[in-house]
Amino acid sequence: MKLLAVLLLLIGPRLETVAPDRLAAAITAESQSAPVSPREWERLMVAIAENESRLSQRIADGRCKPLECDRGRAKGLWQIHRNTLNRDSWAKQDGDIELQAHLASEQLKRAYWTCRRSGVNWLTGTINAYAGRRCSDTSWPGLQARVATYGRLR
Repeated sequence: MKLLAVLLLLIGPRLETVAPDRLAAAITAESQSAPVSPREWERLMVAIAENESRLSQRIADGRCKPLECDRGRAKGLWQIHRNTLNRDSWAKQDGDIELQAHLASEQLKRAYWTCRRSGVNWLTGTINAYAGRRCSDTSWPGLQARVATYGRLR
């Protein structure tokens, strides 16, 4: 199934979601240079964004409510925090789905490479490292939610 169709099914009748065609194009472009198959990377990126922001256009536009977006410390659909590797583009994310997808994919790649040799399967390790957790940490409910979303995207 094409990514756009998957996104349309996932979003369903929600209000205020990002344009599925634009999101699909941004994710597909980023998946071409992924360390795993493009299809697996697309599924990972959708699972993370869905669980971090529910694919909200308001969040993508940087219009977070006071307690959202880690109280203003995170931006975009993938809830990226500012760090030394993204400091030049972090503040420019508002409304730019393509930049958000790029920053998320780069951070996910770093997470993948961090846990690649940890003995944990690539999906668990990547999600954990992306969230700032140990590669093998299975104790947090966010991991199970993201893996479940990933599984539904077959």
